[in-house]
Amino acid sequence: MATTVLLPLLLLLVLILPLYIIYKPPSLLIRHLSHRWTDVLFRLWLPPTKPLVALTIDDAPSDHTRDILAALAAADARATFFVIGSQVAGREPILREILRAGHELANHGMRDEPAARLGTAELEDQLGRVQAMIEDARSWTEPMLRTVLPEMKRRGFQAVTLTELLKEVTG
Repeated sequence: MATTVLLPLLLLLVLILPLYIIYKPPSLLIRHLSHRWTDVLFRLWLPPTKPLVALTIDDAPSDHTRDILAALAAADARATFFVIGSQVAGREPILREILRAGHELANHGMRDEPAARLGTAELEDQLGRVQAMIEDARSWTEPMLRTVLPEMKRRGFQAVTLTELLKEVTG
């Protein structure tokens, strides 16, 4: 009898606890992670009077980029478009349109693939090629990259947190 009650409860706990930790992480866990990885932004406290949403668009440019730009313009919103180099050929004007509309371009590599699968030389080559495409579309350079942080740190890349950027935005 006790087994028929305890087993479903245990199963429910095993299924629900990970979801709870992911979607409503305990502050003790967040504090620990923040101290363990100081260069990762785990929580951002914003003044309640100044809401902020960061929109990112992956895998740009694409056949849908102009539609996305129109939707963003209609909402008076700005976004960061992460560029996949293999998708740029023939779409270079779209990158300039993104910038003219007040959005940002950032580096997502040559293909949408995990950086961990690439050798360091190949990764650096890809990032350099895509960064050149981004710089071609604009006249200034502020390289940003979207990837898995621990893998990049292990390879010697330096992480830049959003804290400084957000200080500029929020005052």
